[in-house]
Amino acid sequence: MTNVIDPEEILKEVTVFIRNSDALSTTIRNVTTATATGTFAADTYLDISVSNVKNIRSITVGGVLKTRYTDYTVNYNYSTTKTRITFIAAQTGVYSIPYDYGTDKIFPDYPKSELKISNFPRVAIDVLSIATDAGGLGNTNLSQITFSVTAYASKKNDIMDYIRNIRTAFIENQLNFYYLGSYIRPILTGPLIVTEDARDKIFQQNIDFVAPVNYEIN
Repeated sequence: MTNVIDPEEILKEVTVFIRNSDALSTTIRNVTTATATGTFAADTYLDISVSNVKNIRSITVGGVLKTRYTDYTVNYNYSTTKTRITFIAAQTGVYSIPYDYGTDKIFPDYPKSELKISNFPRVAIDVLSIATDAGGLGNTNLSQITFSVTAYASKKNDIMDYIRNIRTAFIENQLNFYYLGSYIRPILTGPLIVTEDARDKIFQQNIDFVAPVNYEIN
């Protein structure tokens, strides 16, 4: 089976990471944090029956912190009223799973032009490029993935705060990603500009990151 870079999974991972980092507070994001608790008995999945779950913050079973993608995966779109957590191995023990639910302001796409001023602040994530070269002998590719995070707000100081928070979160966790290779680093912070189609009332600024070591091996 070929290990192929998946931009959709990259966007999901980065979006959930930024939501969990509290670069924007839960109040600004318009989400509420709750915690699912109970006891597993050799269970391989758990459904959280709450609409609009946006991010699973962590999973602890029997006092052990589980690792996203290595120990479990999350399907936020399992149904309109359920998010499903699937475990790689059956789990037994008391569990605690904090999560956020609500409307949110952090998304893996850019704001639509028809949004109102009240829909901001906001954060958008997008993959900018995937530059690929030969990764060695055999059918191996080595890719450099560049992605951008853009903050939008009506106040310049707020944007600078969000960009600083996002930069700090990535630097502190640059080795802790699954779909972005072995590490991530910031490469560019763009100028603070007025957003088009927002009646000159919303500013925006981007910060770009690169994940330079991603292998596709067949």
